[in-house]
Amino acid sequence: MPFKSLRESLNSDSYSIIIKKLIYLRHKNNLSQRELANALSVQQSFISKIELGKRRLDILELKKYLSKLNYSIPQLLDDLNKI
Repeated sequence: MPFKSLRESLNSDSYSIIIKKLIYLRHKNNLSQRELANALSVQQSFISKIELGKRRLDILELKKYLSKLNYSIPQLLDDLNKI
């Protein structure tokens, strides 16, 4: 499904599912936003903006983000295909 703008894609149902999965994985790993941010060498606000849907991850950021959560892009795609 093509998006008219980045804002539209950030507000899509698919992206909302990804955000929920990232939050779930962070909690599953018993990490606070600050702890995950420290592991990624970013500010806590970076994590907050992602989880609030105000910032989008590019593919390289997503790979690093997921690796800190002991997860991978193929696993995430597999989860999305099940929905």
